[in-house]
Amino acid sequence: MLDPALVREMLARAPGKVSAVLPVAAHGAMPDIEAWLAFRDETGLAVLLDAAAAFDAARDARLPTVVSLHATKVLGLGRAGSWSPTTPPWPSVSGA
Repeated sequence: MLDPALVREMLARAPGKVSAVLPVAAHGAMPDIEAWLAFRDETGLAVLLDAAAAFDAARDARLPTVVSLHATKVLGLGRAGSWSPTTPPWPSVSGA
């Protein structure tokens, strides 16, 4: 699972400007939200959570979150999804 320490290492080798980081709640397992909030505050980068399979756990994420509503997910509504900007104002990712 992607973690802030690994991303800090990779930022030094990024070939261009990095505007946002997208940690994934793989198989519904939420990443360390406190660590990602600290990373966001330290770096100023936007952190957007991909919680495609974590519909029930994402409600307490305190990060902008995307959730899949595909028929194979917990709340299947066909080919759909939702976006929750849970921490306005969140950092701009313009120019990404």
